[in-house]
Amino acid sequence: MNVNRIFSAGRAPESPEQVQELLKNIITVTNYLPGVRNTLGWRGIFRIPYEEESWTFKSTEHPGVFGLDYAGSGEKDGIYSASFNMFYFPDPEEEAIEKFPINGAVYAYHDDYRELIRSFPEHPEFFNYFFIGKLIITYRPSDSAISIGIESLSEDIIISEEGVMVDGAEGKEYLIEPGEPEQAIPSFSLSCTVFNLLASSLSFHLEKAPEVRLRQYNAEKKILAGGNIRSVESNGEVKHNSLIAMFYSDETAQSGDFFNSGKTGNEIHEVTWSSARSSIPEEFSAFIFTNSGKIINTTSINKSLLGIETKPPLYIISGFLGAGKTTFIQNFLEAQSQKYLFGAVVQNELGEAGLDGTLISDECKVVEMDEGCVCCSLSGNLRRGINTIIGEFMPDFIILETTGAANPMNLTAEIHDLRDLVRFDSVTIIIDAHNIIESLDKYSIAKEQIKSADIMILNKTDGLTEAEIEERKKILTGINRRALIYTSEYGNINPALLYDQDISSANNNPAMSFAVHNNKTHADDGLSGVSITLPDSLNREAFLNKIEQLPYDIFRIKGIMRFTGDDKFSVFQYVSGRYEVSLHTDEREPEKSFIVLIGKDIDSEKLKEYFAN
Repeated sequence: MNVNRIFSAGRAPESPEQVQELLKNIITVTNYLPGVRNTLGWRGIFRIPYEEESWTFKSTEHPGVFGLDYAGSGEKDGIYSASFNMFYFPDPEEEAIEKFPINGAVYAYHDDYRELIRSFPEHPEFFNYFFIGKLIITYRPSDSAISIGIESLSEDIIISEEGVMVDGAEGKEYLIEPGEPEQAIPSFSLSCTVFNLLASSLSFHLEKAPEVRLRQYNAEKKILAGGNIRSVESNGEVKHNSLIAMFYSDETAQSGDFFNSGKTGNEIHEVTWSSARSSIPEEFSAFIFTNSGKIINTTSINKSLLGIETKPPLYIISGFLGAGKTTFIQNFLEAQSQKYLFGAVVQNELGEAGLDGTLISDECKVVEMDEGCVCCSLSGNLRRGINTIIGEFMPDFIILETTGAANPMNLTAEIHDLRDLVRFDSVTIIIDAHNIIESLDKYSIAKEQIKSADIMILNKTDGLTEAEIEERKKILTGINRRALIYTSEYGNINPALLYDQDISSANNNPAMSFAVHNNKTHADDGLSGVSITLPDSLNREAFLNKIEQLPYDIFRIKGIMRFTGDDKFSVFQYVSGRYEVSLHTDEREPEKSFIVLIGKDIDSEKLKEYFAN
């Protein structure tokens, strides 16, 4: 049983307080492997910047967000344990919202619901409505045995004895009839999703199936009357569930006392399973770790060994301190995680990473996990660092964030050296609209950053008049005429407008992936997009000549086409005058060739005519 695989830098917990680190290690080492995380059902993670281990994440089974919050640790009989409160924050559109307390549902329809979730440990008045159970992680130092356990009610029921009335169209009417549940949260079912994710992840890394035990006890249900809650026997209607997955080496005596439920007496049901048993009890049949075939061979495949193009796009993000880089990158990561893409944010030219332990070499230190990405700090050679990131994590994209005093143009030689590893996409410069004029007067680097840009985002335009905004855009255009200029307030801009990569999904409907460009907003600055169907076979030289002689203000082009003499389709990518042609490796071939062009004040009909000829 390879326990070091889940210990950061190979260190096991040396005290009960350190057991909470196991949660972080299980989550992070699993989500570093795209094939594993997708197979097991992880969908986006966020480590909350809080004093103790707190996380939010999504799964394939539910549209809402799960939350884990450290609740304490302890030691008994030489066994360390850490407990976490579990929460489920339902999506406002899912039916499960009706199972939660009315006050909780009210929060779900607030505009700041998502922000409350991202910082839920700080808001007990909010998270108490969404509690689903306890998660317990235990570690036995004597033999490195580990367990994952949950304690949860089958349903967290509160019966409203008097009912709940509201003002209706014809006077008072019952929202909840007397004697009906005010809440009936399916706590155990939701908790099992968390259990399955963590236990299956642990099973994968330890290369071992656990011994599993479920104990059920008769529990009470609650009655709400006169503003007070009292508990009554449920006669088996409500059960307290104690579920545990125990991992230990074959040489270890299987101790039934390794994990004990917080409940005692009145046990009404128990069922166990281990890999030595041929049959799987119905209670455990949905858990991935009970079927090793679901986990074996789920490691991320190195597609480059198969001759498949897998170079991730590289985006350079820069701008003066305070311009809004962090907010922009957070928006970018959120947009990508919604598409289940896993990326790397690389902070270049930084000093100490402030890291207790590292999961990869000192060349690139893992600082944190955030919205489905690994955030790193490069302290040495850029190529070696990027190569390490790709080798360890195989990200879908890489963001290279430079410091505010950096000149992206100085990276030109190094970026050129990375062509075999990444596909360089563009340089985005975030600009503080209030301070840009003064910065240009005082700092030559501000002008150099603007010169390097493919995309300029004039941020913090709130408080400026239209005339002042136009004055600043004119100054920027005078320095760099080829770059696209966006305006934004508070860093609020849809990154998909700039970087949408999902070109393969446009096979059947070329405009679908880029429909956002056809709905102009204030932030779009006159941008629009047009999709053009191309002939089944294109002359490569003639097509590239058309691209190089474009008479229109086109910023970006993406497309899939087949050139004359080629057996396979090619993918075409164009950003601000630079373009790249690569082999189309998706197994799904498009029904026809097409390109999508994005530009400023473009004439769709003239563009179609231009490429038709």
